[in-house]
Amino acid sequence: MSKNYTLHYDPIRAEGNKGDIQKYEFDTHAQIIDFIDEKTYMRRNQCVWVVSKDDLEDVFVSKNALSIQDFLEKKNCWKTKGVFHLFECEDLGEAYDLAKNITETYYENK
Repeated sequence: MSKNYTLHYDPIRAEGNKGDIQKYEFDTHAQIIDFIDEKTYMRRNQCVWVVSKDDLEDVFVSKNALSIQDFLEKKNCWKTKGVFHLFECEDLGEAYDLAKNITETYYENK
């Protein structure tokens, strides 16, 4: 049986260690929030996060993992079932470039 929420998570990896983006599935939105809390706990201030959701043009960028969780908990359109993406970036420049690319891809596919 298919889960209601899918999260594609792309953590920063050790140099030279290229791996596939990890896919996780959840029954509830709250489980995604808990998973993000668990995965980002040790890296709270060490990277920048980018979160996006299929079918939404919005992309959220933050240096604070708690802000990502707060954003996902409070924005109603982000609480709906669907496919989410969470990326770790080394700095804001990389994160903003990724966010721009995600947004441009969204409009190209419309």
